[in-house]
Amino acid sequence: ATGITLGPKVVLFLHWDRGGRVREALFTYIAQLASSGRSVVFITNAGKIEPNAEARLLTLCAGVLIRRNIGYDFGGWRDGIETLNLPQPETEEIIIVNDSVFGPVRPLEATLLRLDYTDADVWGLTESWQRRYHLQSYFVAFGPRAIRSPVFRKFWSQVIPAPSKTYVIGKYEIGMTQAMIKAGLRVAVLWPYEMLTKQITRDQLAG
Repeated sequence: ATGITLGPKVVLFLHWDRGGRVREALFTYIAQLASSGRSVVFITNAGKIEPNAEARLLTLCAGVLIRRNIGYDFGGWRDGIETLNLPQPETEEIIIVNDSVFGPVRPLEATLLRLDYTDADVWGLTESWQRRYHLQSYFVAFGPRAIRSPVFRKFWSQVIPAPSKTYVIGKYEIGMTQAMIKAGLRVAVLWPYEMLTKQITRDQLAG
């Protein structure tokens, strides 16, 4: 219905900016995701987008969805999943990303190559133990087993417009990881917490 054609690997890129502007760094980020052979769908919660930004995005992305900021990031991702009818029969991977973190500092290509779904079904870049263990939702990749699992559809179907950011973190960011673990899916991160703290300490000592 949307006229958006997707490959087997899909990225739902969530954007928000009061004026509908797109920062230059985001074009770089999206270009790297697209050049890895993934279909990037740009979802903006701004309700509008600058025409020249939209034109540029359409050269990189499979499609652009413009919506109002209802339900924050999870509301946007849920809309994307419903609008695009994901997973489609040929979908192998769905990555949810938002524009809050540009990076990591390392080139993205090397990072994307580390997403090995024989090791884990759901990958985050970083994890947090705040409140309860969870993958941080600015980048979460779901592999074939995860997207075919009934828990995937069930989780997204119960995402409703949330009253506050705190509610979103508790119910959806933490809830998503916990639901996947409870369903027996293997969850992992590319940069475990210990590794990051070691890295920071090393950098401080070196500095």
